[in-house]
Amino acid sequence: MPIDLSSQLNVRGFLTRPELLNEGYNDDDIRTLKRRFRLQTIGPGLYADSAYTRLTPEEQHLVRCRASTSRFSNNIAISHQSAALIHGAAIWKQDLTYVHVTRRDLGRGRHQAGVAHHIAELPDTEVTEVDGTLVTSPARTVWDVCVTSGVEAGLVTADSMLNLGLVLDRDFLDLVSRYSTWRGSRRAKMTLSLADGRSDSPGETRARLLFQRAGIPRPVLQFRVEDHGGDLIGISDFAWPEHRLLGEFDGKVKYGNPEDLFKEKIREDRLRAQGWSIIRLVWSDLASSQQRATIARVTEALRLAERIHS
Repeated sequence: MPIDLSSQLNVRGFLTRPELLNEGYNDDDIRTLKRRFRLQTIGPGLYADSAYTRLTPEEQHLVRCRASTSRFSNNIAISHQSAALIHGAAIWKQDLTYVHVTRRDLGRGRHQAGVAHHIAELPDTEVTEVDGTLVTSPARTVWDVCVTSGVEAGLVTADSMLNLGLVLDRDFLDLVSRYSTWRGSRRAKMTLSLADGRSDSPGETRARLLFQRAGIPRPVLQFRVEDHGGDLIGISDFAWPEHRLLGEFDGKVKYGNPEDLFKEKIREDRLRAQGWSIIRLVWSDLASSQQRATIARVTEALRLAERIHS
């Protein structure tokens, strides 16, 4: 067989059938490579190597995004949750079956060959280029996610884009004004009103939304705790200063190393020495079946902390 596939695939993570044919392969060669698991089909006339199966669903989706754009000229821009991933933003509970694109020509909306085509107004100012791929701008991407998703999923992406510094609050105001008649715009407007770039992870965003829906007082995010000398002890994910209660979301914390666990215990002891109580949340606390118990636990922690420190 004429070329070293690995060197070609390492460049973009995929190859197209015309590229393989141009390099001297024929259809029998391609079928042989697929039988030997050296190639696998990721779309019509699109192939990746065996390493593709070891990628996360998000990483696989990014490969398919790049591969799908090779079938269109400049007539589309990657959009919605697909664009969010390309921008490096977080997503939550998004279907990654299809690569989402918004058409820039007069094509029609459809789902075809692993690509979901959206038809909507898309000015040039809301299209950008990332590593040679046309993508909706960060702000427009957030809007598209918010109008097509639930509040929780939309808020995760909005918070993430703000946290990364890819958008500003005023960018959202412009979109709300421009696309106020779109289906889903009322939900999107509400979602964006809750967005806060200080949320550091999807878990923190989801926890904050749970508090808001339960009527729990709105916490201060990324709260700095200093000792009496003004030295920083730590930054807490959530804080209710009037109750002297700190909240930590442990989705991003790894305690496999005993040294890390020891350091965290010392940090926690120092926080308590400054008169703070602490409550910790993990991913399982945010599961639908556990949310009522989580709300009760946080409410009780606020009540006890207020009583202790009053």
